[in-house]
Amino acid sequence: MNLVHVRIDDRLVHGQVTVGWSKHVRPTRIIVADDNAAANPLRRGVLQMIPILGVRVSVILLAEFLKLTGEGPGGDRVFLIVSNPTELLKLVEGGLQLTEVIVGNLGYQTGWQKISKEVHAAPELAALREL
Repeated sequence: MNLVHVRIDDRLVHGQVTVGWSKHVRPTRIIVADDNAAANPLRRGVLQMIPILGVRVSVILLAEFLKLTGEGPGGDRVFLIVSNPTELLKLVEGGLQLTEVIVGNLGYQTGWQKISKEVHAAPELAALREL
C-alpha cells in the first residue's frame, strides 16, 4: 500500500474529498478506517457508493487497516480518512508511520473548544497533541 494522503474529517467522504483532494492526490483507493462506520451496514454502504471515477472506496475497521499496512507496499495509491484524532492515534500506536496529516472538519459539539474555523475539540485535544 502506498499511502499518499491522510485526513482527519468527521464527515468522512464528502464533496471536498471527492472533488478537491482526490484530484490533487490521485488515489486509486480511498480507505475510511473507522470502527463506527464499518460496524454500521447502512453508513458503510452509503460511503462505498460515492462515485469517484477510477477510485475504489473501502470502509474498514481500524484493525483491518493495520493488517493492510503490515502487508508492505502494493499498487494502490491510498487516501486514508479517519473521523477523529483519537482513531488516527490508535493507528499510529499500532505501527502506522506518518509524515503529514491534514486536519479537516471536526464539527462543534457542546463543551468543545474552537481551534480554527472548522476544527473544534475537547476530548480530542490530547490525541492531537500526541500526533
